Amino acid sequence: MDDEYEKKKEILKDLILREEDILALLQRISRLAKPFLKIEEKTGRIVISSDFPLTNSERIFLFFLGKYLAYHSGITKETTAGMADLSEGLGIVATTLSAPLGRLVNREHVIQRTQKDTYQVDPLRIEATLKAISQRHIPREEPRTAESNSPNPFGNGFGASNIKTETGNE
Repeated sequence: MDDEYEKKKEILKDLILREEDILALLQRISRLAKPFLKIEEKTGRIVISSDFPLTNSERIFLFFLGKYLAYHSGITKETTAGMADLSEGLGIVATTLSAPLGRLVNREHVIQRTQKDTYQVDPLRIEATLKAISQRHIPREEPRTAESNSPNPFGNGFGASNIKTETGNE
């Protein structure tokens, strides 16, 4: 019996999330979320950045992500919120939020309905969704090439060496 158990355990070992895996995931999520949200330590209030032109769907996702992270930080006791909490937290009327929330629940599946009028972020979709939001709002620096290192904004192919002077010398 023990031999069979050990064989099963060996087969399934790659599916098991270890504590260090979870901590590494939380670190990646924290790094990705940092430009977009903060959590007030004393109250657990979620503060969404106004530095980006976020859609209401992105704001909703970030709000529920903030609830999730506040819970895992030990600041709050729950990861869920209802429509009234969401509306108050974002400062947007509930009627404006219902359609984007419905899309996040029913089509994109990044928010889960846990009970009637109670929602939470889907933990399995956090990292991919945050990466998509980051790609939309945070410009990536282009790798510098030899031409882009040139002080001439047109690159090394343009400049004084290509301009003929009045004397005809190049």
